[in-house]
Amino acid sequence: MIQQRSGKTINISFTACKSGYESGYATYSPSKAGIDALTRILAVEWAKCNTQVNAIAPYFILTPLTENFLKNEEVRNKIITEISLKRLGKTIGIVGVAILLASKASNWITGRIIYVDGG
Repeated sequence: MIQQRSGKTINISFTACKSGYESGYATYSPSKAGIDALTRILAVEWAKCNTQVNAIAPYFILTPLTENFLKNEEVRNKIITEISLKRLGKTIGIVGVAILLASKASNWITGRIIYVDGG
């Protein structure tokens, strides 16, 4: 992208690195906070090459990876109570944001972490 002097980078973060989450995320959340910092730093650094760098930070999304974790009804209900929309997200919500960030419609968006978390 630097050689061609244009491009778009979309990183994947997680909402817990902004607000924290309960035990068990002491290594995962800081790694995603690093993704957020890298996103902002590269956005500034690569701007001279007309390359936008952004990140998508979802909350819990229904995927095969989260399926077992979310089978626990107590955990699932706790997570849902923390979401303004009172439902878990689906991958299509992430896809829509990714399409936006990959398109020309986002040519003036860089260094942003977009939270896709149901409020």
